[in-house]
Amino acid sequence: MIETNVLALAGGATREAAAKFAGITVDVLTQAIDDDSQLAARVMDAEGKVDVALVAKIRQSNDWKAQAWLLAQRGEEDLAKAFVKPKR
Repeated sequence: MIETNVLALAGGATREAAAKFAGITVDVLTQAIDDDSQLAARVMDAEGKVDVALVAKIRQSNDWKAQAWLLAQRGEEDLAKAFVKPKR
């Protein structure tokens, strides 16, 4: 059941969607992650790999809207840095 969650997360699902897919609640998944450091490491690895892969796809696309969305998701501080030239 928990392995199903890791596979779903590796495929890009949110924790909530992965829990539903495995037939458990997100609270059960969260508790399992909190209780098992090896599972926590595998979940973090799966989520990190998906995040990096999705960001790479958006950056490589020619869709300026997708790229603007990605920039906005990074937060106001990072967004401001993208438009302000550093002082010398």
